Amino acid sequence: YYYYYYYYDHLLLLLPSYLSELLTPYTPARPLRSLDAALLVIPSINKKSLGFRAFAYCAPNLWNTLPLHVKEASSVENFKSRLKTHLYSLFYSLP
Repeated sequence: YYYYYYYYDHLLLLLPSYLSELLTPYTPARPLRSLDAALLVIPSINKKSLGFRAFAYCAPNLWNTLPLHVKEASSVENFKSRLKTHLYSLFYSLP
């Protein structure tokens, strides 16, 4: 939950600079449909045992899984509400 919130703060320039440096927006080399999806670059990691838990890997990976209507929230309160609704729907839709 907090990784999503931290990146949303990054978009609003509220995140500290040392964390903002770890998040890079994805810009494709040519025009693709993913250009408007607000994706982040997921860095490659060497060790699966520790690297997948790092903020620089985990935050972009989670952010890229969010639907676009959640990412495009107009305020922090609206983003939190949409995020919670999305996460609850994922949790309760499991068999």
